[in-house]
Amino acid sequence: MNFKRRVGRLEKEFNVAKEIVLWRVVISNVGKTVDLATSTCTRTLWNRQLSETIHLDGHPDTITDEEFEQFVESFPILDSEGRVVTLPDSARVIRK
Repeated sequence: MNFKRRVGRLEKEFNVAKEIVLWRVVISNVGKTVDLATSTCTRTLWNRQLSETIHLDGHPDTITDEEFEQFVESFPILDSEGRVVTLPDSARVIRK
């Protein structure tokens, strides 16, 4: 049995919470095109809540939603102690 299937079975057996609430804050500069090279993002998971703080160097309307999501997802999710966290494939992220 492979590892991913076993983890999936354990998650189902112990009813691991599959819903994660997303809180996203976007801070941006108005009046210029976004420069992703100088933009930053912090993603933190705590108590089944994912907090994302995105600092865009430029106005968000100057990039597509797809480019924005790819940029955000390029940053790791950290726990409260700064360790990298991987969300389970079964997790469902709910935006608030």
